[in-house]
Amino acid sequence: MRFKLGLIASFGFVGSMPALAEPYQWEIEGGYSEGEDKLFVNGDQDTERYTVSGKYYFSAVETLGRPLAEAAFLGRASNINLVTDYRSAASEYQYCIYGEQGCQVQHRQNDMSRVGVGAGIEYFVPNSIFYLSASIKRSEQELEYRAQSPAGDSYYSYDRNKTYWSAAVGVMPVDGWLIAANFGENDEFNGSESSLETKYVLPLGERALNLTGEYYIDNHGYHYVDWKIGADYYFSPTFSVGGTYADGDTYGIRAEKFFTESFSLAVDYQEGDYEESFGVSLKARF
Repeated sequence: MRFKLGLIASFGFVGSMPALAEPYQWEIEGGYSEGEDKLFVNGDQDTERYTVSGKYYFSAVETLGRPLAEAAFLGRASNINLVTDYRSAASEYQYCIYGEQGCQVQHRQNDMSRVGVGAGIEYFVPNSIFYLSASIKRSEQELEYRAQSPAGDSYYSYDRNKTYWSAAVGVMPVDGWLIAANFGENDEFNGSESSLETKYVLPLGERALNLTGEYYIDNHGYHYVDWKIGADYYFSPTFSVGGTYADGDTYGIRAEKFFTESFSLAVDYQEGDYEESFGVSLKARF
């Protein structure tokens, strides 16, 4: 991970751009991430994920005087969005099967692939403090299991398809501050999840500070957390560095740089009790 951490650090204090004022109405983003699950004591599991998403804003998003990454949020820009992703996981490990002859070591390999397609809407009610969002996603998953042991080899596979949904209701009591309640089903955790979250972008002259927090009320996920906080500092409208921290000693480091008004590169590194991961994404606006 040294190279990956170095890539984050290399963003550095790059020169800021001139005043930015070009509005946009479309946004397309592509991302890649890889991770390693730490729960496999006698083996390992590696994951990869590819994501492509797009947003269409009902009105052009103004950027003048705002961090580019937060322009849509600060402008209360309602939008519809689409996302598709592909995720794969491969694990290999050993464990004991106890019988009359004691421990018999079984070698096991599991492979999973999943394709998801979803759509959503974010809506800031005009001339009010209210915020609404909703999304739906179809996920098709294929799993394969192989096992080798002195008792013989075995193989089986099955498909699991499901449609997930989520929604949120929130308020913006002041400009740049959102408080929302989320509920529905979470594709990542395969279970019901409700949470309370907040986000506040604090202007600091030509700079800004983004503060986030989320408390999970009903999370049945495999990687269970109760709460998560985060912050991003905008050294200029085009460049930010931030991080996250969650219970269970899970932390993250992230950075994003807009090289032009319409193109950005972001990197993210996560480390915790459950897994370690690294991701990179490219974003284009027009």
